[in-house]
Amino acid sequence: VANLDVRYISALKEAGWLLPLRQDRLPNYKYISPDFRFLTFDPENHYSIPYNWGIIGLLARTDLLSRPATRWSDLWDETLSPQVALYRGDTRELVGIALKSLGYSVNTEDPAELEQAFQHLAELKRRAVFVEDLGLTTPLDLVLEGETPLAMAFAYDWVEAGEQTPDVSMVIPEEGTMLWYESFVIPQSCAERDAAELFLNFLMRPDIAAEIANFNHYATPNMEAWKDISPEIRQNPLIFPDNAILEQAEMILPLSPQGEKRYLELWHRYMDIP
Repeated sequence: VANLDVRYISALKEAGWLLPLRQDRLPNYKYISPDFRFLTFDPENHYSIPYNWGIIGLLARTDLLSRPATRWSDLWDETLSPQVALYRGDTRELVGIALKSLGYSVNTEDPAELEQAFQHLAELKRRAVFVEDLGLTTPLDLVLEGETPLAMAFAYDWVEAGEQTPDVSMVIPEEGTMLWYESFVIPQSCAERDAAELFLNFLMRPDIAAEIANFNHYATPNMEAWKDISPEIRQNPLIFPDNAILEQAEMILPLSPQGEKRYLELWHRYMDIP
């Protein structure tokens, strides 16, 4: 069994690298919310089991900023924050931030819009630090210590920050947040298909899905798990965003082969910038 971002599922399916799921072996699939079924990357729910989802936004050290951060574009304001922390991570998140700050869709494949995003990212790279380059898994320590007053962040970063200091705010950018979404799949090379499906069915048990959410602080698509999730997680709008946030959000979706090529070319150019 593998856990991966849903943007890769279409390509893996078309390449024949995934085993189709036998729904009669997965009775607990009934607990998955309808909001996470029949999506474009797996329209018949034949290849993936929804697992985690969440939003991307900003961590802001409020006592060190000259004004409140409210937008993705604030990352580019040197007077607000002389240094920013970013996840290098996957191409799409970082490029998506640049696109959103320019008013474009996070899923655009338009060459002119992507070129603008590249130029915008190149400008930001001059004063950015990447958490991976520092051997970190989160920008939290950089923000808490005041080394970087503004950082790209995931829900887990926000939860951890809120537990440690009131001086860190969690910002949902006005341009709209981005949604990430992970699913389980079974690789074609799996030698124990029965065991894999048994394990997936176990993970979809509501009590197990709730236990996972209580541990990792990420939202679950399992609608029956809700009652067993701790109130502080269940009622946190940064983990389970309300409709007002979701209506302005954009899910990062798979690209066409040509789109993938354009993003990869842009990313290679970005990585070559000293």
